[in-house]
Parts: sequence; C-alpha cells; structure tokens
Amino acid sequence: LPGIPDLIILMPNKEILFLEMKRQKGGNLSTVQKVIIKLIEKLGFTVLIGYGFLDAKSKFENYLLQKVTQN
Repeated sequence: LPGIPDLIILMPNKEILFLEMKRQKGGNLSTVQKVIIKLIEKLGFTVLIGYGFLDAKSKFENYLLQKVTQN
C-alpha cells in the first residue's frame, strides 16, 4: 500500500519495527509516507528510514544495540 514502510520486522520480544528503504542518493519520503510514519510513531512504534543498504543496516544495528543496553 502506498505510504506503508517497506519492511515490518517482528522482533523476538514481540515488538514491531518498521523500516522504510530509500535510495542512498536522491531518496525522499513522499507526503503520504511522512503522514503514515507520523501515525505509526504516534501509536508507539519505531520507524527507521534507511538511505541505502549500509545506512539501513547501521540504523538497525544501532536500534538493536540500544535495546540490548536498555535491558
């Protein structure tokens, strides 16, 4: 569906993480994506936006690291 993040990741702790993938160069969120992301975050979920594979991987790893250090 337009505006829904590309990946919905079901974490082992029953948490749900959303990941939107954009091109490394020139990738921009559409207006609909911005609205949907705000709604998802308002519901208490995390949305990561990766600009290229390496950026997405780094943000996902940082997210996991934060979760490990919080517990």
